[in-house]
Amino acid sequence: MATNYTRVYKNWTANPKPIHDMKNAVKRGAFYQIVEYKYVEDADDSKTWSALTAPIVYVLYASKRDDLLHCLKLSYINPLKVKSLFKKLVDEKDNELDPGRNARSFYNNNLTEMKHVSSNFYRTYKLSGIVRALEVDMDITKLVPKSYVQAGEVKAGYKTYGTRGKVEQVNILNDKKYKSKNK
Repeated sequence: MATNYTRVYKNWTANPKPIHDMKNAVKRGAFYQIVEYKYVEDADDSKTWSALTAPIVYVLYASKRDDLLHCLKLSYINPLKVKSLFKKLVDEKDNELDPGRNARSFYNNNLTEMKHVSSNFYRTYKLSGIVRALEVDMDITKLVPKSYVQAGEVKAGYKTYGTRGKVEQVNILNDKKYKSKNK
């Protein structure tokens, strides 16, 4: 059985926001914690996790048409190893995590060469199966190598892309709730 690192990642999150309709609220490049999921195989089977065990995912792409959420399940990636993955996702122009506007090129350019990540941590969920989820702000300075942060090669922010192409900036370190949480 894989080790669940949700407790570690949970320390790096702030501002959990309940999502009631994942299909219409999901954003590319955002972080979510899936609290309850109804499995496709067995209509009567659903899984509910506690806040300390619920999987945290990074959204690569969401397809309303196919009713699928394509993501990386961070909860099973060792926090020491996640740094090599997210180092590849830093946009050098903006010095922030940015999945870009094109999901296919993002995946092909960044993840196909990382066979271990794509075969072990890439997941798809039915959007309609996600009963309860939380959108969380992630402190990405914990997800990239320390040298990137110290050299100023990465900011505390990251970009998300809404279903209508709306770009949002998330900067967790300037958030008062996050600062008070980590004192």
